[in-house]
Amino acid sequence: NVIIRNNIFTANNHAGIRLFSISRNIKIYHNTFYQNGVLGIAIEAANIPGIDIQNNLIFQSPNTHCRENCQWYTPSHIQSVALASAVNINNNSYHGVTTKIVGDSDAKAVTGTVRFVNPAALNFRILAGSSMIDKGIILMVVPRDFDGQARPRGAAYDTGAFEYLP
Repeated sequence: NVIIRNNIFTANNHAGIRLFSISRNIKIYHNTFYQNGVLGIAIEAANIPGIDIQNNLIFQSPNTHCRENCQWYTPSHIQSVALASAVNINNNSYHGVTTKIVGDSDAKAVTGTVRFVNPAALNFRILAGSSMIDKGIILMVVPRDFDGQARPRGAAYDTGAFEYLP
């Protein structure tokens, strides 16, 4: 019964988040994943029921952050073992390369252009023209963004850790 929300995951060896232990009801909401080793989110165990992954921004393309055992994973945005149960992947935005989800799918995937203020300086606030603006769904457990700004700031929630501020 954990909610992982409004975080930035970047430059990790394998993945931004790896779920591989006995647990249940994990909610991953409104996070920004940027250039983690091989993938954004790895679901590695079949005995984790109730994983809910929504409104995240995942930017993943070839990079040099994975330094060991990189062959363990298929380069992708999200990878789920075949027997994982009750996994809901919905309304996330995928960028950097063609959307790739291994072992599952996202019924409402958001794609298109993403523009960050300055990713080299770890500033992942989004700029005008980004496709994830107003593309999120209402998740009442995330009423504020990474900066403490109220959600939504526009017509609807944005995906990722930050709400767009003109």
